[in-house]
Amino acid sequence: MHCLKGTEVWEFLANLSYKREELAAAEVLVTNDEYQRTILKGIPGELATFMSHLLSLAMLNRTLVVNLDTLVNQICEEADRLKSRCTKGQGGKKDSSTDEV
Repeated sequence: MHCLKGTEVWEFLANLSYKREELAAAEVLVTNDEYQRTILKGIPGELATFMSHLLSLAMLNRTLVVNLDTLVNQICEEADRLKSRCTKGQGGKKDSSTDEV
């Protein structure tokens, strides 16, 4: 599964979580490592880099346990920040071209 262009990341991750629950109901175990790997491969590149950094920090500090719900929330928050930056950047370009006309 991949987050398709134009799809909200939180929607993709919610669907992925639902699929995991469906598999659990069918008595198919998806380990946390497999789930993390699936998330990492399915989200856009800049979010995958963000997630890799979070997981690396958790590995460096062996006292930290990776909570998948927290990880997903942080990915969604970062996706919102990135989307906000892109929207602001596009808005500024549109305004300047309107002023020129």
